[in-house]
Amino acid sequence: MRRRRRAPCRARPGRCRLRGLGQAEVTGSTWSSRFRVHHRVADRYRNGRLLLAGDAAHVHSPAGGQGMNTGIQDGYALGRAIAAGRLDAYEAQRRPVARRVVAFTHRMTRVATARNAAARAARNIALPLLGPRPVPGHIGPSTSPGTAVSSRVSSTVSNCRSS
Repeated sequence: MRRRRRAPCRARPGRCRLRGLGQAEVTGSTWSSRFRVHHRVADRYRNGRLLLAGDAAHVHSPAGGQGMNTGIQDGYALGRAIAAGRLDAYEAQRRPVARRVVAFTHRMTRVATARNAAARAARNIALPLLGPRPVPGHIGPSTSPGTAVSSRVSSTVSNCRSS
């Protein structure tokens, strides 16, 4: 079976015009929809035997790339809390992290979707100046809002490591 080649733009051929190097103008579309961004954190992560983690506990924009990481860390922290029999500590540990991530992604979304022409111009000048940054050797709570999970290794895991 032969694969079809895609047009240079995601719109159908003839519905996309190249304006310059790396720039395109979409002149029509077959289908479109709206994406609404919501920023929310659950009031409680535990109600009796019901426990929330990940997207059930916090919803926010994908800006900043912290959503999946925060959800995975919630699951990890919840597993540790269940194993240790300390479910009440889970919310106290994870809810502040989610609040920081939601606040951070809210700010990122506001910058990315600025409507004011002066704010957009300032953003477009500042971002290239910041440029790509090297990834730090250690990412901790002080450098990224969604990374406040203890990195201690349990005795079960340390016993499984090969020498």
